[in-house]
Amino acid sequence: LHRALSGDVAFLLHRIFMRSISVLGSNEQIAKWIPLASQYKLIGSYAQTELGHGTYIQGLETTAVFDITTQEFILNTPKISAMKWWPGDMGRSATHAVVFAQLYVHSKCYGVHPFIVQIRSLQNHSLCPGVTAGDIGPKMNFEHIDNGYLMLQNVRIPRENMLNKFCMVQPDGTYVRQGSQKINYFTMTTVRIALLSDRAVIPLMKACTIAIRYSVVRRQSKLKPGKILDYQTQQEKLLPQLAAAYAFHCLNNFLQELFDKAYREIQRKNFDMLPELHAFSSGFKAMVTQYCTSAVEICLRACGGHGYSSLSALPYLYTEIIASCLYEGENTILLLQTARFLIKCFSIASTGQPVPPSVTYLAAVKHGNCPAKNKLDFLRPDIYTEAYQHVATR
Repeated sequence: LHRALSGDVAFLLHRIFMRSISVLGSNEQIAKWIPLASQYKLIGSYAQTELGHGTYIQGLETTAVFDITTQEFILNTPKISAMKWWPGDMGRSATHAVVFAQLYVHSKCYGVHPFIVQIRSLQNHSLCPGVTAGDIGPKMNFEHIDNGYLMLQNVRIPRENMLNKFCMVQPDGTYVRQGSQKINYFTMTTVRIALLSDRAVIPLMKACTIAIRYSVVRRQSKLKPGKILDYQTQQEKLLPQLAAAYAFHCLNNFLQELFDKAYREIQRKNFDMLPELHAFSSGFKAMVTQYCTSAVEICLRACGGHGYSSLSALPYLYTEIIASCLYEGENTILLLQTARFLIKCFSIASTGQPVPPSVTYLAAVKHGNCPAKNKLDFLRPDIYTEAYQHVATR
């Protein structure tokens, strides 16, 4: 009941489960699993993060060993740090999960790959043999989402349950890969992009709406009649946050268009846009969530004591949005990943080689003074664009 009344759509990770299959699965796998998931004949989760490994995906310890005699993968949690930790809907609800594990064929490790694993019975919802799972306990927020843990002990799945649109193991144990292995992390990129809208921009919009409406009806005193939004100090608090909400909304639309374009290219087995898309999603996720967290706090404090009341919804929005700085990659790590991409592109540009469209300014360094000649020039967006490009290149 709490999940139904919480104001959030339940089974968020179920949608990510479906997205993973749609992006990383073959046509046959999509045809098999998506109709079942769409009709909620099964409930999916997304099991990537482990107790000892978060952003460092290559360090995941869960293993999937191919048994050529039975044509099955054997999945195991070899140690406590390899326990899947935090997957939403895992604690009580999910019947299946996309589990990321290190693939071993003929004792050779081929890196992290996704597998569809059934964890609960579709008849009585009991845990399947070899599966240990449950809820991880209380959190700062999201009590309606049963974030869980998962441990596997010799759990066998058919060879066909490895998502194999880009990587597959043939019956004789031959490993075949198309394009970059990093495509297996593509689902995380899609989640980061969706996160910006659902868990950062929209909560900021809500917070701005609540705080500004409050500031319109709230009066300061009889000695100084009028709404508190008339005060310049209140405007300085709230209007920049409102402007940021509009800017981030447009930014999110741009990022979604870039994603759609990149996905069309990936469908054609062209992975050239993948590094750029990863850098964009990482950098924007870090920047936007960090700013939105501070902005929602400003909105809360701008409402005084009423902002601290749960009835205002602002405390809930704050604890919801602060979590976005942590999941799907901690912000400091994501900023470093974006910085690494920029440094690499700068090095490439320095040798005269082509760079991705978003960073062509790195190859077009302009030396000289600011082109603005009068105060009206500072109303021109291109002046600021050129200035930011100059600073970024320096």
